[in-house]
Amino acid sequence: MKKRIITAILAAMMVAASLSGCGSSTDSETEAKTEAVTEAATEAVQTEEETEAVTEAAETEAAETEVAAEEVSDYTIKEGVLMVGMEIGYPPMEYFDEDGATPIGYDVEVATALAEELGLELEIVDTAWDGIFAGVTTDKYDCIISSVSYTEDRDETYLLTAPYVANAPVIVVPNDSDIADIMDLDGKTVAVQMETTADYLIQEYIADGLDTDLRQYEKVINAFDEIKAGRVDAVCTDSVVASYYLGDDASDYQTVWQAEEKEPIVICLKKDNEALEAKINEGMAALFENGTMAELAVKYFGTEDVIEGLAEGFGVE
Repeated sequence: MKKRIITAILAAMMVAASLSGCGSSTDSETEAKTEAVTEAATEAVQTEEETEAVTEAAETEAAETEVAAEEVSDYTIKEGVLMVGMEIGYPPMEYFDEDGATPIGYDVEVATALAEELGLELEIVDTAWDGIFAGVTTDKYDCIISSVSYTEDRDETYLLTAPYVANAPVIVVPNDSDIADIMDLDGKTVAVQMETTADYLIQEYIADGLDTDLRQYEKVINAFDEIKAGRVDAVCTDSVVASYYLGDDASDYQTVWQAEEKEPIVICLKKDNEALEAKINEGMAALFENGTMAELAVKYFGTEDVIEGLAEGFGVE
């Protein structure tokens, strides 16, 4: 840089000297030409300085991003990759696009944005729900981003981040049903996806004396198929998925009961991976701060209410 500046100045001085030695020019003409050459040299130097400054800034930013990615990669299974376990069959949270192969949905976009924020590539590992937690403990993926509800039992077994969306179990019934409360399931049949918090909730009520016929299905869509076919009286599921699954038939059904306490949805990691958990928390904080989470909430749920107050859990004031 300094060599180029000196070269430009010397060149200007040489041109000025040659102009002053030209007998056919007046002193005023020589002075004007000298000033013009000097200004041109100065502009060239300034342009060179600005270009180098921009280049250096870009190189510094790239280096910092690379270092950040390397730091996160120290705690991921694959270098430069965030592997996410997900059961792709739970709209609008995670499901396949019309091509039957491309994962889309709220959780998919959260995972994509998080990986980008951490400077990592995203790899989604489609996993059946009944084996999804075993997968994270055996290092099949780094974390689970798949509508994992917080429970005390899960908190004792895994690392759970702060919630990134609020949720609550609900009861869905046909409009002409006489079920108005969860206790009205007595003597009725209710469908759930097995090993979900909705499943555990109904089991708790049964243990407390509720006489209901619990039907457990591998996929939540099976539960909604059953109610549409009239083979069960109700479905218990998450509030964030109930309206989606009813689809064009939504006007024929209603939500008659919702748990008083919200059921926060979290990101799940294996118990000894606190370093990656800290990085994920930092990334999620950034997504709340830059408005990404608000945009996704409106896109998939039509409101920001489902993320209201949750930014604080990631350290965002």
